[in-house]
Amino acid sequence: MAGASKRMNPDKQSSIPRFPTGLLALALVLTAAATVWLAWKVCDANRFAAELNQQWNARLRSGEIDVRLSILATGIVLAALLVVWFTAMRTLTRWRAAFQRAHDNLEMRVQEHTAELRKASLEAQASEACKHASQQIIEGILNAIPVRVFWKDKNLVYLGCNAVFARDAGFADPKDIIGKDDSQMGWRDRAELYRSDDRQVIESGCSKLLIEKPQTTPEGHTLTLLTSKIPLRGSNGEISGILGMYMDITEHKWMEAARVQLIQELQAALANVKSLSGLLPICAGCKKIRDDTGYWSQVESYIQRHSEATFTHGLCPDCIKKYYPDLEKPGLQTR
Repeated sequence: MAGASKRMNPDKQSSIPRFPTGLLALALVLTAAATVWLAWKVCDANRFAAELNQQWNARLRSGEIDVRLSILATGIVLAALLVVWFTAMRTLTRWRAAFQRAHDNLEMRVQEHTAELRKASLEAQASEACKHASQQIIEGILNAIPVRVFWKDKNLVYLGCNAVFARDAGFADPKDIIGKDDSQMGWRDRAELYRSDDRQVIESGCSKLLIEKPQTTPEGHTLTLLTSKIPLRGSNGEISGILGMYMDITEHKWMEAARVQLIQELQAALANVKSLSGLLPICAGCKKIRDDTGYWSQVESYIQRHSEATFTHGLCPDCIKKYYPDLEKPGLQTR
């Protein structure tokens, strides 16, 4: 604050007159000449005082000067010295009071400034604590969601990611991925494909949402990802990088393929299945069935045409008695 008090207002600085260099040099020369002249006069004064002292002593010895005059002169000198001393003491007292006021004012300002600094420090610490807590909450959310999240700068260098993405890339800590690019990841064989896609998003400023893409894991397995990429913009609206996220839908794709295959198999099976339904017009006497064209067919012929059933022929015991009575004679067995 002392430094601040020494700084002058620009308006006051501009009001200070500026002397020409020549006049300043002339003033210095005159000052030097006056100093030399004064020194010379002081030497003369010393000589004059010595002469005066000699004359004074001579007069005192000769009795020309009264002792009372000497006493009076001495008193005057002492009084003058007392006045000078009193004036000097008053001046010193005023200076001490002024210095004390300045000291108190400066101490008060220092205390105020110290309090302001302490308050600003506490506010900065609180703000830093809130910022740290907010960052921890965001990191917790990013690490809890079942989605891989990452972000890059305009040069396609990784600036951060969540824990799941770091594990997919072959790193234990998300901080290990900062400063690296796709050529240093487990999917380095597809790095140029990913980087080309990122450049398109940055250059066009348009997002790409829900795009299926393959990915190779550090173990060599191929995954199917559902990817979305969004351009990142700064406070001025300019694109500063890219935000990407994806989900591993490999298992879902397997299940979808199995479901499609099962549906196809069921459709093929249903295509081979024939069924009978509705009312069938059948003759009460000969038991023939009339089809949709009006043609009367035997029951077994009609059922074979409209189903996968196949008939075998035989005789029941009642028909055997009716049509083959000889089979009932003794010695013959029937089934």
